[in-house]
Amino acid sequence: MINIAKVIIDDETIKEVVEVLKSGHLVEGKVTRKFEESFAKWVNCKFAYSTSSGSTALLLALLSLIKKDDEVIVPSFTHISTANSVIYARGRVKFVDIDQETYNLSVEDLKLKISRNTKAIIAVHLFGLPANLKEIGKIAEDYNAIVISDAAQAHGAKIDGVNIANLSHLSCYSFYPTKNIVAGEGGMVACDCEDCYRKGLLIKNHGDKGRYEHVDLGFNFRLNDIASAIGFNYLKKADELISRRIQNAKFLISKLEKLETLILPKVPKGYTHVYNQFSLRINKELLKVDRDGFVQELRKRGIDARVHYPLPIPLQPIYKSLHSLDESSIKVSKEVSSTILSLPVHPYLTQEELSIIANKVEEVSKEFQKF
Repeated sequence: MINIAKVIIDDETIKEVVEVLKSGHLVEGKVTRKFEESFAKWVNCKFAYSTSSGSTALLLALLSLIKKDDEVIVPSFTHISTANSVIYARGRVKFVDIDQETYNLSVEDLKLKISRNTKAIIAVHLFGLPANLKEIGKIAEDYNAIVISDAAQAHGAKIDGVNIANLSHLSCYSFYPTKNIVAGEGGMVACDCEDCYRKGLLIKNHGDKGRYEHVDLGFNFRLNDIASAIGFNYLKKADELISRRIQNAKFLISKLEKLETLILPKVPKGYTHVYNQFSLRINKELLKVDRDGFVQELRKRGIDARVHYPLPIPLQPIYKSLHSLDESSIKVSKEVSSTILSLPVHPYLTQEELSIIANKVEEVSKEFQKF
């Protein structure tokens, strides 16, 4: 099976993890500080603080900015953690549909649904493709709202050469094993806002100003030095690994673009897609099999195809119980979620494996094509 993701821990990383273990200092410390400072420099931000996961990075970003019952706009098609973070921060979620080509927040639907009650917009850079931050930022400014980037899948993504961390108020990252930078678990919040940075540092450590002087309501959202050692070493080679992802994606596109049965990723001019996932859609009008059947056929042939994501968030059981929503308001999300699938694109794929992936996708497409 050619896996959807692969983690390789090199000898240098293992050596640094062993040094942390031998030091006896396993919790957040100087290794984590080094990781935070290096990450801030990498995304060209003044500040960065680490967290226990990408989900808690989002939660802390929101807690540093919004108040109870503040309205926060979230795309209806993304990982559920984006919306959950708003609920946990005691905000109110408002769902906005996605763009049919980029799968990111629809600017047109945002214009229709934003209101004077909106305090923040979470722009998810899904699969590694930047959302339209320039237009989203203009709309947010008109309504005095804050833009938070959910960049869990978009380490290193850029618009016109500018890192997405420089185009929103706060940017939140994940270091889960499938991500472009890996720490095992962990997250990061990057920003130029010192007040947000200081607030986040307090909340992530029980609101402790120092020596058990608790000045804010907080919790333990810290990262440890073991994970930080892994993350720091991945960061050192991040540019190279991301470049490989991009090259792998370009190869797959070059081999699959002739197939009318597939709808391949589209990248707007000037945007740097970093391909945390290589996600494409089936053209269901031209196939005798649905998306799930297409995925099953690929898996039978040794390709670890996956579905990201099978349901828009508002149609998840928990959100159907929390929200009353007209499904016609998220029709693009519904269409995309029923036709999308992801292929392996990770940086450790060999040229032979890439060719096999392309050949097997073409094989399934032709076998189940209607005409």
